[in-house]
Amino acid sequence: MPTVRRNTVVVLCSIGVLVATAACSTSGTREPAAPPETAAPPLVAVERLVGSWWGCDAGAWGVFQYEIEIRQTGNRLIGEGLIHSQLTQKERALAALGALETLPENYSGYHFVAEQRFDVHVRGETVLLEGRDLEIIGNKLHEKQRSQYPIELLALSGRYHEDGFIIGSVTGRKGGGDAVFYLRRIDDPNRRFSSRVVKGEVVRLECTDFPQYHYNCRVPAGYDPSSPTPVLVFDNPAGNASPLAAKTAEELGYISVGLVESSNENPDSEFCFFAVMLDLNRRFNVKQDGAILAGFSGGGSRSSMRALYYSDRCRGVIAIGNPSMRAAEAGIPVFYIMGEKDAFYSEYFRERYEKLEDARMNISLATHPGGHMWGLPSLIDQAVRWIDAQR
Repeated sequence: MPTVRRNTVVVLCSIGVLVATAACSTSGTREPAAPPETAAPPLVAVERLVGSWWGCDAGAWGVFQYEIEIRQTGNRLIGEGLIHSQLTQKERALAALGALETLPENYSGYHFVAEQRFDVHVRGETVLLEGRDLEIIGNKLHEKQRSQYPIELLALSGRYHEDGFIIGSVTGRKGGGDAVFYLRRIDDPNRRFSSRVVKGEVVRLECTDFPQYHYNCRVPAGYDPSSPTPVLVFDNPAGNASPLAAKTAEELGYISVGLVESSNENPDSEFCFFAVMLDLNRRFNVKQDGAILAGFSGGGSRSSMRALYYSDRCRGVIAIGNPSMRAAEAGIPVFYIMGEKDAFYSEYFRERYEKLEDARMNISLATHPGGHMWGLPSLIDQAVRWIDAQR
């Protein structure tokens, strides 16, 4: 994360007090594209903010998901909801009941779910959500989580966009390291998607809000902007990934995407994925729980981790030449493609896979006679179809 210098100005406004945070970066690598300084933005109408919001951030500590309900009380705006990371909906429900008694095997200290309230302030196009009243949910997890919890009270400061997004920066994480975030209003009645889309061919797109990141994108010929469309996102260890399984994605109606900057050599790969997912959601009518995340080798590791980071949005994982088990252990559908001569197709992997099968986890495995390689394209098509059926 680049070093960020911040200047804080307190301004009185019609809905309350705004702490407007102006951020600038020495490298500018992850700040969202800023509006022209000469612009005089209008006030955001309060009714555009009242409602349900889902969002996520990306920072040095990983990725957090947000579920926030904003309501008006007198002349104040209040936000209430959940912040969570690396826990599925089922695990969060168990934690809320005090029934999640064991942590995931590879627990890192950043698996958590917490309730938090926000004071919401508005000035021009800037919206500030100032965190307060943080409470971690769960009982047996509480003590360990509190000692390793990577945030205290968050502040989210971002620009409101007319298509129902707030995009900006997060401060307040324990141990330093700011993050970028976006919030998306759920079922925004004012959202409209352009029908002027290149279909049936691969084009390279630049992320609107983070133009340093790109993706190769193939929109199916039958894409209808009035209908939510699932996405298939592929991560290649060398970067510059091509859209995966074009014919099958076309048949099943998936927008197929290859990440350009995400690679084994790029420490900013998670920011690339964050930026691409944001851009897809702003550019297309994306099905919110319909993402298939696929990757080869190190790209498979990142895809498995992202399935947890974005657990509410992931339909399943295709792990090619990669033995990662955490997503499968959490109950996320995972299709493994392994070479019989691949060192990752070890006795240890096979034993763990059999245990997951015995536990009736939603997994599948296809092998090919080669080593650490892609295998047959037909296996990838099979994997896409298998996960697509897990609805």
